[in-house]
Amino acid sequence: MARYGYGMSVSGSKIRVVASGTPAPSGIPVATTSSVIVSGSPHGFNGTYNKITETFYQQTIDGNKQIVWNSEDVGVPDRWSLANFDTNFYVTHPTWSDQTQIPSSGWPNGETITAA
Repeated sequence: MARYGYGMSVSGSKIRVVASGTPAPSGIPVATTSSVIVSGSPHGFNGTYNKITETFYQQTIDGNKQIVWNSEDVGVPDRWSLANFDTNFYVTHPTWSDQTQIPSSGWPNGETITAA
């Protein structure tokens, strides 16, 4: 009885590539971006945010709406969040853990962030 092995080849090994259906979000470099625009937010975060420090951007028309690097939240540490300090409402990116870049997509409510 002949036996067949998956991935075996006379000419050499085969490499199997598996891609997920969802592309990884791209990031906006914090070091070279002085302002960003949030759009598509159902929670009122839409607008332009100016960089204040390397860890947060502040909305130009409402200083209490910010994009912040959150390293203190015990539940979801080391993530970027959209924060409204007037209402204590936060939207935290579920997977992004790179402090040097703000995720432009993949936000839980469909928000999109672009460089201004």
